[in-house]
Amino acid sequence: MFFTNRLERTRKMCADFKLLITPAMVNVVVQNTNKKAEKVYREWNKKHPDALKLWKPTHEEEMYAFIGLLLISDVYKSSDESVSELWSLNNGRPIFGSVMTENRFKSLLRFYRFDETTTRAARLEFDKLAAFRDIWTMFQTNLKNVYKPSAFLTVDEQLVSTRARSSIRQYMPCKPGKYGIKIFWCCDAETSYPLAGEIYVGRQPGQSERMNVGELVKRLVRPWCGKGRNVTMDNFFISIPLAEDLLAKRTTIVGTLRRNKKEVPSEMTETRGREVSSSLFCFDWQLTLVSYIPKRKKCVLLLSTMHHDDAVSAEHEGKPDIVLFYNETKSGVDTLDQLVRVYTCKRRTRRWPMVLWFNTLDCAGIAAYVTWTSKNPEWNAQKSQRRRMFLMECGKHLVDIVLQKRAASPPQSLPYTVRKTIESMGTATSFQQSAASKDEKAIPRRCVFCGRKGDRKVKTSCITCGKPCCNAPLRL
Repeated sequence: MFFTNRLERTRKMCADFKLLITPAMVNVVVQNTNKKAEKVYREWNKKHPDALKLWKPTHEEEMYAFIGLLLISDVYKSSDESVSELWSLNNGRPIFGSVMTENRFKSLLRFYRFDETTTRAARLEFDKLAAFRDIWTMFQTNLKNVYKPSAFLTVDEQLVSTRARSSIRQYMPCKPGKYGIKIFWCCDAETSYPLAGEIYVGRQPGQSERMNVGELVKRLVRPWCGKGRNVTMDNFFISIPLAEDLLAKRTTIVGTLRRNKKEVPSEMTETRGREVSSSLFCFDWQLTLVSYIPKRKKCVLLLSTMHHDDAVSAEHEGKPDIVLFYNETKSGVDTLDQLVRVYTCKRRTRRWPMVLWFNTLDCAGIAAYVTWTSKNPEWNAQKSQRRRMFLMECGKHLVDIVLQKRAASPPQSLPYTVRKTIESMGTATSFQQSAASKDEKAIPRRCVFCGRKGDRKVKTSCITCGKPCCNAPLRL
């Protein structure tokens, strides 16, 4: 679909993003952020009565503008760049200083909250994720409602890197960040759209049993069971009982299987006397197990309820079709993690809820981009940086309302540097508009202060309200 109006196109792009980061979610953040800031300022004013501080309440438009600046910062790959550098007059980006002041941005970062802090202690008694649970639940609901996945899904894990102190932080030496918060995702294997996610918190307070991996997979794929889809996963998740349970719900699986499973025949794990690129198949009801030798003394086991033959590909060194299919569909979550790392809006923080929030915004940006391009496949199809362009247009639209209001503020309340920055971006300020009106041939009108009694006709007007006004009121 082709949009002749660029503003209308950008508005629809941003609408896809707001379907994921909804006003309801933003209002939860607004309310709790204001409560936290007011509490901190009350405590400050009690201790420092001679230096009182007043918190200016934030609102939905400003919070969306804050999110828009984060999206723009991830386009510039400025996650490791200090806030002061982003607002610098010499080396910064004009759009940041045009939307809000540096101190306001830092204050919002400082007081950002996602739950009611006064009731958090009670909720932590049974939920380690209490500080972020409400926002995460709303986000998961939005992800399911926006997009219809393809026939192939992928289940895997993402490690959100952080060194913040938290009981839910995990150590995974095989991951780039090593330390972080683990999220199990179910993604579309073709587009890497995040369909459902579950944050790993370990054992909840009062819980004795360990996490059941099979039940985890069932929870992730439950909304899409019974529709003939396939789920690809690695040997951490897959098992024979899980394959049978999902098959009963008309959902097939393909994935690697660990050699120590009791259901695996010993002949399938033997490597002696077998040639490289050879395969050994085992069939049981609707389960197919293949043992493939990629190199000497190495055996790879794959389980499939989707394939029911011993087909191999001569074009790919005799690899079984099961192996080829697994390689094609296994990277849905890995691609999501890679996309998040390429363009991320995260800022340096010691608070783990903020770490999850930045990752949520990154995933929402990817999901909105997939949704937009699936509906408009011809949009900039020949360009290689489509996602970068999408995030930039989305971010600019989110900050536009606050930017326009700031540009329309009276000239005397707008600092010179800010006014010049806004004008350099092509947005007209109230100073420019008043100057332009002076250049026009003005029609004399009666001064509203002198009235008919004075009957003084003037060409000047008030810079605040625009009504005709002479210089006499200034001498009072």
